[in-house]
Amino acid sequence: MKVHIVEDVKIVRETLVRHVDWAGLGLEVAGVSEDGEQALARMEDAPPDVLVTDIGMAVMDGIELIRRVKARYPDTKCIILSGLSEFQYAQEAIKLGVVDYVLKPLDIDELSAVVARTAGAIRQEREQREELERAKRIVRTHLPNVAGSEPALSGLPVGFKHAKAVERMLDFLKANIASGALTLQQVAAEANLSEKYANSIFKETVGTTINHYIIAQKMELAARLLQDPDVKVYEVCERIGYADQDHFRESFKRHHGCTPSEYRNRTL
Repeated sequence: MKVHIVEDVKIVRETLVRHVDWAGLGLEVAGVSEDGEQALARMEDAPPDVLVTDIGMAVMDGIELIRRVKARYPDTKCIILSGLSEFQYAQEAIKLGVVDYVLKPLDIDELSAVVARTAGAIRQEREQREELERAKRIVRTHLPNVAGSEPALSGLPVGFKHAKAVERMLDFLKANIASGALTLQQVAAEANLSEKYANSIFKETVGTTINHYIIAQKMELAARLLQDPDVKVYEVCERIGYADQDHFRESFKRHHGCTPSEYRNRTL
């Protein structure tokens, strides 16, 4: 993460750069500026994740800087440095979305604590975005084929907190769907979860149990194979991991509404 420091008093600016353990807080000082105008120009090359700015500056004050930064880089978290005489402006800055403020004279430990909280919030937001993208990938890649119907996105958990584990299980199922010995125990082990918990979060996210998903995917694979006239029905049964043709026929009929032979006659 990158931080940009804006302070017009040289000694304070140098103190901020040298005495705050930015690296220890997980940040890199990407820019140091004397006023808001200079800061905006420098941010074009390196937009910061965190902006630490004074309020009272001659060329462009901190309030106007924050307003422009938020317009250009809405994800940037802003922290203000304020003297008591500037506190009324600090209140205005908070309305602009400033995450915190530190009163002058500066206490390095206090500022470090504020920056640490801000960096933690940024990391949490990024993790949530990653989980959301992972869950969207699950929807695009796996869910449209569940039981041949469109998934109910409203049923997905807020934040998709189980997305990573569910994605791991879905990838395992996709790679091994033709296996005759595919079991709930195997799938749960792939995600390092108990069978009960794995089945619970799978159903919460996907909308069906693991065993029902396995059957549905096997039947979809069987339907695709039946569209090849060179593949015999008993070969389809073997390829999707069914040892008993009667069991395969019954499962296929429940899923598609017709027997494998009837399905083939309709599609060829």
